[in-house]
Amino acid sequence: MKDKAPTEVYFESVFVARQPIFDLFGTACGYELLFRNSGESVAAVINNPSLATVCVATCGFVFSQDDFESAKKLFINFTDDLIVQKAPKALPPSYTVIELLENSSLTDEVFSALVELKQLGYTIAIDDYTGADEFEQFIEIADIVKVDVLDQSFEQVEAIARKLGSKKVQLLAEKVETNEEFLKLKELGFTLFQGFYFSKPEMIEGRKISTAESSRLCVLNEIQRPDLDIESVLSIIRKDVTLSYRLLRFLNSAAFNFSVEITSLSQAARLIGEKRLKHWLRLAVISDIGSSLYSEELCNIAITRAVFFEALAELQVASTKKREEMYMFGLFSMLDALLNISMSEVVKYLPLNNEFKLGLTSGDEVLNSYIQLVSAIERADWESVMVFSRQLNISSEDIQSVYFDSLQEAARLNAALN
Repeated sequence: MKDKAPTEVYFESVFVARQPIFDLFGTACGYELLFRNSGESVAAVINNPSLATVCVATCGFVFSQDDFESAKKLFINFTDDLIVQKAPKALPPSYTVIELLENSSLTDEVFSALVELKQLGYTIAIDDYTGADEFEQFIEIADIVKVDVLDQSFEQVEAIARKLGSKKVQLLAEKVETNEEFLKLKELGFTLFQGFYFSKPEMIEGRKISTAESSRLCVLNEIQRPDLDIESVLSIIRKDVTLSYRLLRFLNSAAFNFSVEITSLSQAARLIGEKRLKHWLRLAVISDIGSSLYSEELCNIAITRAVFFEALAELQVASTKKREEMYMFGLFSMLDALLNISMSEVVKYLPLNNEFKLGLTSGDEVLNSYIQLVSAIERADWESVMVFSRQLNISSEDIQSVYFDSLQEAARLNAALN
């Protein structure tokens, strides 16, 4: 009998997004890696789920393994075929969470393979659980059960939590949209959370920017002065013991690998130059701002956006000044969530021209499209990604390539800052 011809598969463009998973204390304890084939004609369609998983497991893991702490898990969907073939063995057990899909055939073969993988140290999660009795056997070997709280009523979610209350599993709530939902789900026994509630500012009526926050924003304004020289930048840093210490630690880290130890700010300035010094100072100030539980992850998103927007501007052959403005535009785009205050209030303090301030508050349609684009990537909303890529006249291939690189660069910067 003749062998079957291999199926020819190709992708016009591949997106791998990552969505943070938080514990009860607001710490990102893991990331779900999400894949989509985002070709122009059929956005958000996966013709070969096994190949999709392989793409996530290879592409996604390549940029993740060096950048995440070992304590952070990577949640990856695996099809039945890949589970039976023991494909997860290509990834280290300490990092990898194997997600069993909601449409699994739930065969004895799949069950046996998962038992073997669990014995090897892999974490097992059941995705999109709705309470179906067919999953009972698999619940017994699962470590985590994921529940989509957006597509079910609160009563349905409550019934699932009650049903699993006696099981030795962690409950993970997916698609949590508001802080109110988060608090209710905690009461039901959920201990892990995934969704965009953390990036939406919880507006506190009458809240004003604190003196410390205002001081930090003044530093951002100061370093934007056109007549500012490197000695003036150093003068700003010297006034802040924390900034001075962090800069010296940053420069003596593996990120630079200088042959000599950097012991003074003047020496630091000579080695990295005015532009890079200003860049670092902006990042340090943003990482110090934040009044929410999720500030660390929000800062990470802000840095990724900054690098991403600057790279897109470079792709569009924008001027040096425009590239720097796009960098700051991305960096400041999460300040409302970091400060728990409306963006219309935040922009009053920012060193941006009116065009970019309007972009942050949806008043400039073109600039706001960049924020809509990156938000769609972060949500893994690939259909919207295609819409905004056409609006901005940037190919999906370029977008995915630039975003992938931006994730890597931002992870390096964030790790060095911390």
